[in-house]
Amino acid sequence: MRFILRMAWRETRAVWRRMLFFYICVAVGVGAIVALRSIIQNVRVTLVGEARAIFGADVMVSSTRPWTPDTVEAIHGVLAGRQGVERTNVIETSTMVRPEREDRPGTRMVELKAVQPGFPFYGEIELESGRAYSHGLLTENGVIVQRDLLLQLGLEVGERILIGGEPFTIRDVIAREPGRQVSTFTLGSRVFIALDALQRLDLLGFGSRAVYRILLRTVPPADGRQLARGLERATRDEFVRVRHYRGTEEGITEDLVRAEDYLSLVGFVIVVLGGIGVW
Repeated sequence: MRFILRMAWRETRAVWRRMLFFYICVAVGVGAIVALRSIIQNVRVTLVGEARAIFGADVMVSSTRPWTPDTVEAIHGVLAGRQGVERTNVIETSTMVRPEREDRPGTRMVELKAVQPGFPFYGEIELESGRAYSHGLLTENGVIVQRDLLLQLGLEVGERILIGGEPFTIRDVIAREPGRQVSTFTLGSRVFIALDALQRLDLLGFGSRAVYRILLRTVPPADGRQLARGLERATRDEFVRVRHYRGTEEGITEDLVRAEDYLSLVGFVIVVLGGIGVW
């Protein structure tokens, strides 16, 4: 053993600078991997903690077709025997809007989000004016829109736009919207409108592209999984999708774990290649 140590010392004494550089490279590579995993873990904790606000409800029932009487009856049958369940309906569709004033020409495609009182269950709709959102902003043909739509049409808050040939007053500007993922593909700016106003317009006829959603909040929240399973069984033969916010949380976790493993593997390969190169 003493001979081995003496030989190792003799061999490394002449190249100690290269050995030092090699160990520094390994230390930097391992430190980068550890830092990367730590950052991803922190992001995971933050996103999972906000999963319910991102989802917007405890349970969501959605369909790309109008609700049929059989589907409505099945959903009501599941909800009838449960206490502490709050419900609100949301419809999202795409349409064209234009300014009411003739001296402001221009037409833009927007995504209409028609909501009822009580929306959103979780999170808050933040407005650029700083005032709190309330459904009263959407009553009497009121809408709130994103800033980019105002820039595209050259409008200001208080002016009116035409939706389905009917004038609507712009009441405020959306700064942040809960229940909408960052990666969601959009066809245009978001415009919030009252659900009864959308149903009054001729925008949900044959051939329209719309998504119908029922948002449910359960008290206590732990009952949401059982409610989601009951709705899945009741609407199994319909074109209906039932989701629980925990599913979004689990999906976020799986995506981050996959990204963490992939980037860690890339970092490890880089460290190995760097060590080979130094050697």
